[in-house]
Parts: sequence; structure tokens; C-alpha cells
Amino acid sequence: HTEGGYSCVQVFFFRGGSHLGNRAYFPRHHRSDTANTILEAFIGQFYENKRAPKLIFLSHQLNNSELLSKALSISSETKVQMVAPTKGVRRKLIEHALRNAKEALERNRAQHSSQKALMERAAEVFSLTSPPCRIEVFDNSHIQGTNAVGAMIVAGPDGFERTSYRKFNIKELYQPAS
Repeated sequence: HTEGGYSCVQVFFFRGGSHLGNRAYFPRHHRSDTANTILEAFIGQFYENKRAPKLIFLSHQLNNSELLSKALSISSETKVQMVAPTKGVRRKLIEHALRNAKEALERNRAQHSSQKALMERAAEVFSLTSPPCRIEVFDNSHIQGTNAVGAMIVAGPDGFERTSYRKFNIKELYQPAS
């Protein structure tokens, strides 16, 4: 689903006819990119380091589906077919995924706008000229003076950035001279 220059790709995982779950992805792209271009790039990147299934259902036919299918077949060492169902149970599954993608994108955009408001409020509180791009929070702890550790969490314009979190083992405590 694409709306207002933002997109969500909803991936449903099936194996042996059983639904194993699904996940929403929010690829970054230029505002003028079409859903077709975004989906082609997403599929190429998604299966870059994993085997593609033999059958991939898509919400719509891609411009370069044959080329992409051949590339995935070579890297997965099995024939990969991409299909855009137009009717029946498979189409209903695609419509369900499209609804999920639309709802996930709406939630993501709402969260983004509330995070933006929080950053703007932080700029007001601390008399900054513009909202911060990144906030790092550090915490140190220990067990009765031993096993000292430090932790850093990070927040940015899109919310908490868990991939930027860090944990530090503190080997030696600094003790000022008296």
C-alpha cells in the first residue's frame, strides 16, 4: 500500500498451506516511486540473503517479473514463480494482505507524527533552535559496587531506534583523588 509518499509491504509467510505469520515493512523510497517500482526493489532486497519460495503471490503484476523471477530462481537454485492472482481464494488472501498493509501504514504514520510532536516539544523545553534528530539516554548500574555496566538507548524522528542501542561493560571505576 502506498499513500502520501510512504509505503508498507505486508509479507505473509506460508509453509505447507499453513499461515506462519506476517510482517509489515516500511521501505524508504522517493515520493514519486510507483508501487510497482517499490515492490520490485523490495522483493530483490528481501530475498537477497535468503532462499525464495517456489511461489510468490503479489498484489499486482510487476513490469520486470520475468527478470526478477529468473534472478530469484538462480539464487535459490529452484524455479521461482511470481503470480498476481485476480480471483478466488488467492485473490482474497492478497486483499487481506492489502488491508493489513493499509492499516499498518496508517498506524506507522500516526506514530511518526506523535514522535515528531514529542521532538518538537523537546526543542521547546530545552530552548533548541530546531527539534533534535537523535536523543541518546545513558544509564549506569552496578551490583554493590561490582559488575558495573552502562546502557544507551536512542530515539529519533521515527521513534526508538533499537538497532542503535548499546551496552557497555565498565571494567574499572574511576575514583577521584582526595
